[in-house]
Amino acid sequence: MQNFVKKLKIFFIVAAIVLTIIFSLFIYFQARILKQGKTFLEESLSKEINLRIEFADVNIDWMKILKFTPSVQIKDFKLANPENFRARDFIEAESISVELDLWKLLEKNISIKSIIINKPKIHLEQSSDGAFNLDKVIYELTKKPAPISIKFNKNTKKTPAATAS
Repeated sequence: MQNFVKKLKIFFIVAAIVLTIIFSLFIYFQARILKQGKTFLEESLSKEINLRIEFADVNIDWMKILKFTPSVQIKDFKLANPENFRARDFIEAESISVELDLWKLLEKNISIKSIIINKPKIHLEQSSDGAFNLDKVIYELTKKPAPISIKFNKNTKKTPAATAS
């Protein structure tokens, strides 16, 4: 009986060491893959929308994957202002969490279930030629004119009025 208990203890110690090594390797490779993915994501998105995008970190919430709702969190997100505007960034956020539909993802489609933006700062500006940065950002994102444009009424004191384009 004592021999069995001794073998059981050795088994649990070896199993704990093996699991610790596997977990450590998993964390190491996840961090390495996410770092490469972060750079690739920043560069490809910036090129696609013709505006600089940068963020500090990308994390995957593995617990939500077990609930079939993978979640990605982007920390310190910044979307640059278009040219000819004073502020460096159009949008800043402490973090953005995006929850995806796993079943659609397995079908190679992206379906967003929710987006949570924590502590957003949006810098709305008008350039010297009268254009608003919001209109230019919408154009860069969609390559179409904004469906609603901000214009100032000439007979009011800089009160914006939304007009449909």
